[in-house]
Amino acid sequence: MNKWGLLKTIINKLIENLNSSLNNVIDFSCISLLKLSKINYVEFLNINESDNKPYLIFLINNIKNIINNNNIKQKQKLILYESIGNLINKVQKSEQVRNYLNELTNEIFNKFNNLFDYFKTNHKYLTKKNMNFSMNLY
Repeated sequence: MNKWGLLKTIINKLIENLNSSLNNVIDFSCISLLKLSKINYVEFLNINESDNKPYLIFLINNIKNIINNNNIKQKQKLILYESIGNLINKVQKSEQVRNYLNELTNEIFNKFNNLFDYFKTNHKYLTKKNMNFSMNLY
């Protein structure tokens, strides 16, 4: 097994561990993925022999499924997004960076747009005192 094969196995296991019900296991996986994104970023950005695209694209395309576990806390989700952000930051071509960021944030922007559209037609909610609502962006 080559270096990427071993690293990919470790990354996949860490992602699998994000489905754990144990908070410490999820913390460990999030922090490990963050460290790997800082140290081994080249491996995430290259097209490796067993893949037809960079692993970063897999992470961007699957982040919603990866963090869909109800046991993952907001702080842990932010760490996972930071990991992907670290990888995007290492991309050399600005056009690719824009594309990756658009893919990563597209759903969040859609949620904001829907929220703004809702308040345009239901502006009475914006005038209520002590208005309290939340929106899960991740």
